[in-house]
Amino acid sequence: MVREGRVFISSGTKPDFGASYSVQVLEGGAQVTSGSSGTTITVRAGHGFAAGDKVMRGTDTTTFSATNVVDSVTSTTVEMHSPYTVAAGDMLVNLGVDSSTGATPNYDGAGLTVYTTQDYTATATNNTVTTDSYGRYRYYHKGIVRWELVRVGSTLISLYTDTSGISTRTEGFVRDMSEFATAGSGTSASPWTGWDPYCVEGYAIKFPSGFYSAPTVSVPITISNAVAQTIIEGDGSGVSVITITGGTGQFRVYGSGAGTRVLFGVVIRGLTIRAGINNTSTGLFSFENADGQCTVDDIFVDATSAFSLTTGFYFLNCEHIHIGMITARGWSAVAAAAGNIATGVKFYTDDGIQRGNIRSDFIAVANATTGLSCSSSGGSLAGMNFGIVKVANGTLVDGTLGISLEGNTEQVTFGDVHLERLNNGLQATSVENLVMTNGLASNIKNNAGNAGAAITITGGDGGYLVCRLDTCFNGVVFTTTTTRYVFIRTAAGTITGVLFTDSSSGTNVYLNGQTIAGPLSIERTAQSLAALTLTNTNVASQSSPTLEFQPSAGNPKGALQCGTSGQLQFLASGGSVVGTIDQAGTITAGLNLVSSGSVRGVKATQALTSSAAIATINRHLIDITNTSGANTPTLVAPAAQDGQILVLRCVALTAGSITLADSGNCNLSAAWIPTAGGTLTLMASGVIWYELARSVN
Repeated sequence: MVREGRVFISSGTKPDFGASYSVQVLEGGAQVTSGSSGTTITVRAGHGFAAGDKVMRGTDTTTFSATNVVDSVTSTTVEMHSPYTVAAGDMLVNLGVDSSTGATPNYDGAGLTVYTTQDYTATATNNTVTTDSYGRYRYYHKGIVRWELVRVGSTLISLYTDTSGISTRTEGFVRDMSEFATAGSGTSASPWTGWDPYCVEGYAIKFPSGFYSAPTVSVPITISNAVAQTIIEGDGSGVSVITITGGTGQFRVYGSGAGTRVLFGVVIRGLTIRAGINNTSTGLFSFENADGQCTVDDIFVDATSAFSLTTGFYFLNCEHIHIGMITARGWSAVAAAAGNIATGVKFYTDDGIQRGNIRSDFIAVANATTGLSCSSSGGSLAGMNFGIVKVANGTLVDGTLGISLEGNTEQVTFGDVHLERLNNGLQATSVENLVMTNGLASNIKNNAGNAGAAITITGGDGGYLVCRLDTCFNGVVFTTTTTRYVFIRTAAGTITGVLFTDSSSGTNVYLNGQTIAGPLSIERTAQSLAALTLTNTNVASQSSPTLEFQPSAGNPKGALQCGTSGQLQFLASGGSVVGTIDQAGTITAGLNLVSSGSVRGVKATQALTSSAAIATINRHLIDITNTSGANTPTLVAPAAQDGQILVLRCVALTAGSITLADSGNCNLSAAWIPTAGGTLTLMASGVIWYELARSVN
């Protein structure tokens, strides 16, 4: 962009051109809103001061001090090192880090850059250009906010504050970090440096395309600026690249001061944050204490192949924020190796309050020991909504984990999840209401191939999981008190170990409408707990759903179901009932009962010492002995056991005799008076025993 202007002066009573005047381009200053004589100056929002800047009131050089510099700023205050007298309406000139140590400025400390050529290759010395014989001047800039100070030598002529059409919006104006750089040319070999002190709250902070470097970048947002809608943006990830060179350095935006947990309306987007050294900070990109329509989008964190990171993205005590697309890229899945990220994206709370209600559109993590983590050491996370999550490592390394959800996390929803080349896929401990609507777990195991599970739920309460399991050692594991979970496995895949293991004490629903290619293990902690329950919840007074069996495709099917009276029913391929076992244990065959071995009934013994009734229910053979007296026993009438065959056998007569009369519920050819070894064969019909045969042996 070009700025062309003209300086007019008064010569006698006539106007004239200001020839050979110096026009110095300065960073925007400030307008005072109320008079004061202390260290705090109240100004209008949109000022351009930062810590370390030197100040002059208008063109009055006597108000300059080489030692009374700016200590700190907010969007509406400038805090001086010592008292400074101002009146309402005063214009404060921003002389930047002027090198003067005397009573007057050297006019060499402006914190921005202007150019004398259109291609931005030649910079103006001290941001100063000289007027021609007609008072004209020209310079080129990159859309920055500027004031102009006109002087002849050290004599000040005028101050122009309207050179850039400054916006009157309360959130302030743009600060172009490339213009604040004190060194570098913005290339990967020569990144811009020295700009980081000017990356402060209350502005639209701009990182034009190019390369930047700083030991750390820290942007605290104070309570007075919580609604200032601070915007920090680059031209796009991969285009605006910031390298953090401090071992514990961060690109950090956070709420600062008592009661300032919230950052309302903060927007951060379009940046690559890259490690320039092994980094052990809580997060190379850190966004803390955010609330109220804050947005993080198009941010790329890169460990590079040379360095390792403890954490890529760190979101601390955040709620009601929107995350667009973020990517954490490592270069090695080996823990602590060059290029490794220990945790790709971490959501964390430690303030004792429930946080959450966070929406994330897309998270991608590559080559991390743990891809995505949600945890808490105080408070909880609730309402975590993830659209697309992809965690994939380049090689399979033992000890790696795709997603970790720890205690005090609830109402977690995943849309599309892709987990690949990991030791374990998703592990959730004591998580309530976990939902995954479209998951893929591929190549989940360890290098030995004998461990690792796609999904492990420990102590979960309520959830719904739909996930394709492909080339995993184990599929899904439910443990401890996990209850009220539904698991559906989509599409077939290779399971080396066990597809599904439920050793929890809860009641879960799983394997709905699925084909099981591998073994199924269901372990229960007590015999009284049902391992598998099939219940018809749609229509009352109907049989249960069927448990269907088929040797292979094309073969006839067989099935089991429970009838309305609790009887276990055997179904043929067409669905008709061909046999039952009722609650009393009675087996009913629809047609034939065929055995390749012996068919035996239950045998009982009866020692007669009187004329008592002999029990017959559920008995097939009764061995009778008589030890004393002439006994005349009777038989207990059959009870709805039509067709039951009963054989009475006299085993021994040590004394007396036995007589079974042809009367009552016994319909015999004659009274049965057996000798030792004699038998009587009867058949039940209604409540009568009918004689079929007898023998004397």
